Amino acid sequence: MKKILDMAKNVALVLVVLVVIAMFAGGGGSSDKSSSKTEKESTEQTEQASKEKEKKEEAPAEEEPAEEADDGPTFVKDSKYEVSIDNWRLTENYDGSPCIAIDYTFTNVSDDNPTSMQMASSITVYQSGVECEDAWLADDNSDGYTNKVKSGVSVNVTRVYKLQNTTDDVEVEVAPLFSWNDDLLAYTTIHIS
Repeated sequence: MKKILDMAKNVALVLVVLVVIAMFAGGGGSSDKSSSKTEKESTEQTEQASKEKEKKEEAPAEEEPAEEADDGPTFVKDSKYEVSIDNWRLTENYDGSPCIAIDYTFTNVSDDNPTSMQMASSITVYQSGVECEDAWLADDNSDGYTNKVKSGVSVNVTRVYKLQNTTDDVEVEVAPLFSWNDDLLAYTTIHIS
């Protein structure tokens, strides 16, 4: 009932507006013949507007577009450096604490001076949402992380991180060292168990 009343009010308002416009457009003092013609045209336009409005109300409402789902991280486009996360293995550091060794490939694709992965990127490793500390193995000090490479050249890099346990997943994020957004060079989730 409320819709019908609202529609009637809208139709009446449109009629009044059209009559006023018709009076001004017709000069206000024209003959009865032109006045009745204008009123007839106004009535037809109002009826057509009412029919269009009814069609819109009867039509099923369009669903609003759903918000975009979070599909994970976004990646840097046209970066000067490329990073791939190649492999991983569980190990222990010098005091027997559980660690994960992660192998990367760092490639300098810029025309800049030689640079290292250390100077071009920032690696963050999480387990259970907590950042893992860097770790060092007693027998391995050469990880390639600080080795500079010229344009077009790649280097293999191994970094070791202390784990909280040997069951929970590990997330690896590699971002540009200097960036104004959260885009990444590489990302993966490692399922340990």
